[in-house]
Amino acid sequence: MSGDQATGEAVAVKVLPGNGTEGAARFAREAQILADFSHPDVVRHVAHGASPDGAPYLVMEWLDGEDLAARLARGPLAVDESVALAARVGPRPVW
Repeated sequence: MSGDQATGEAVAVKVLPGNGTEGAARFAREAQILADFSHPDVVRHVAHGASPDGAPYLVMEWLDGEDLAARLARGPLAVDESVALAARVGPRPVW
């Protein structure tokens, strides 16, 4: 956890490791999609760019709780948990 230099709010910083371009295009797409996206159940984009040494980074709001990797380490999501998660972040039907 870090603090946003502009606002002081807690943020999470994701940095693409290594000096190569492997995965850089995917990382850039992820950052741009998040920047263009707003949903109450999806982490909020704060900033993205590259460090002085060229490492791409993505800054997001800090959310307390268990990350997906830790949750999955306890075992797979049950069907009802998966459906509930998909319903929260999936598109809303238009009737």
